[in-house]
Amino acid sequence: MRLLSTGAAGIRAQQVALDVVGDNMANANTTGFKASQPDFAEALATELRPANVTLNGAPVGATLNVGAGVFYNAIGTDFKQGAMMTTDRSADVAINGSGFFEVTTANGGKAYTRDGNFQVDAAGNLCDTNGNIVTLVDDQGNVMPNGNLLNTQELEIGSDGAVTAMLAAQRMSYGQIPLVVFPNQEGLQKMGSNLYGISASSGAAQFAKAGTTGAGSLQSKALEASNVDLAANMTDLIQVQRAYQMNSRMVSDGDQMWGIANSLRR
Repeated sequence: MRLLSTGAAGIRAQQVALDVVGDNMANANTTGFKASQPDFAEALATELRPANVTLNGAPVGATLNVGAGVFYNAIGTDFKQGAMMTTDRSADVAINGSGFFEVTTANGGKAYTRDGNFQVDAAGNLCDTNGNIVTLVDDQGNVMPNGNLLNTQELEIGSDGAVTAMLAAQRMSYGQIPLVVFPNQEGLQKMGSNLYGISASSGAAQFAKAGTTGAGSLQSKALEASNVDLAANMTDLIQVQRAYQMNSRMVSDGDQMWGIANSLRR
């Protein structure tokens, strides 16, 4: 009887779907968050009757296959654009279209984010809310050293990514925030804290100026909201709950059938 294993496979799959939907709903107000979506696939079918089976020299019929349930193939990311939220902070910047900000984490690695809520830390670095240092480039596109914003005031980030601040009563330029694009952004791996990491399927990171071909534009004094659709996720939650319930019922019915079979007497 395959009913028990098939039902168990369905329960495991719906549990993953429930976790994904729950995570999406929990991050409905997370700046720059991109919703996840599970990808399921049919488990390898069991061949009940092989091909070319004959009985008394005559073919019995076509091959019979029975599915063995479902498994989760992958958990993808929906990079659909989130809504723009205007703010009063001149250091806030949002990406409208493709692209990411590059940051350097505490361990020295590179990561990528859509969260443009920036500030200056005690060492004079432009950083995100988690203290990761934002990559800046000069007019030639070369990466600039960090710490240049020490003792500055009134930080501003323009719609072209230009970073300026007041120093000794004079507004100075401190480079530009580049956008980073990927051949396949859906291949990026979520790292937590609004960060993404490069994977083999995402391809290499490529710097691009905001507004150029392949890169989105920047909107200053704004942040990108989460792209989670609460109404759609509520519907998904109901569907997942019902599917989980039905698969649990399959396991229960299978157990009853085993009980009947075990109680048979000659």
